[in-house]
Amino acid sequence: AYLMMHTGVGCKYKAGAQLSSHDWVRHPNQHEAWTQVSEMALIKGAGDRIGPFVRSYWERRKPGVMVLVSAYFLELIGDDIASFVSDAAKTVPCPLLYVGTEAPNNGFFGGFAHTQYQMLSQLPFKSEPPTEARQATIIGSFFTRYEQDCLADAAQFKRLVKAAGLNLGPTFFSGRPWPELEEGWRSKYVIQLPYLHPVDKKVKRLMANRTVVK
Repeated sequence: AYLMMHTGVGCKYKAGAQLSSHDWVRHPNQHEAWTQVSEMALIKGAGDRIGPFVRSYWERRKPGVMVLVSAYFLELIGDDIASFVSDAAKTVPCPLLYVGTEAPNNGFFGGFAHTQYQMLSQLPFKSEPPTEARQATIIGSFFTRYEQDCLADAAQFKRLVKAAGLNLGPTFFSGRPWPELEEGWRSKYVIQLPYLHPVDKKVKRLMANRTVVK
């Protein structure tokens, strides 16, 4: 996955470099970038920067999925960012998801739930029947870092699901690559954790053909 931030750079890059030391020491350039909005772009409109940056970084990194998040002040200048993202999505071969920051947006946890729902909606839960009758996919996991406590949580899911007599399928999120998560639709069972509560009604419609346990 690749994170594209529609904003400037500045101190955010320094903070990102420090945080990356907790993510298996992966430098931020490997998984995130900025559209580098300048003062002039604010005056003329900054939305047209999204497409070129998205295409450029897809060519460099070829991620399985890209997520674009905007800065709140850019939401206020009048650019139809969702439209620019929609146009850019048609020019890259991977899903391009948009996380807006305009209020009201249910805050940090609302953004998390919205992002995960967008990823789930890329999979054919509605159109395809499950192919793994004894498998469970977990959604709503709040994986934040490649650190031992988060990795231990993901391992514990497998033990708990096995105790229930099932096999563990993909977990959204567990730090695994997007191609593995794409197989999540195959599971007959879906275990939904509370972090998806802000999008509960949407998830319910999406999972109509699955047995959902909360």
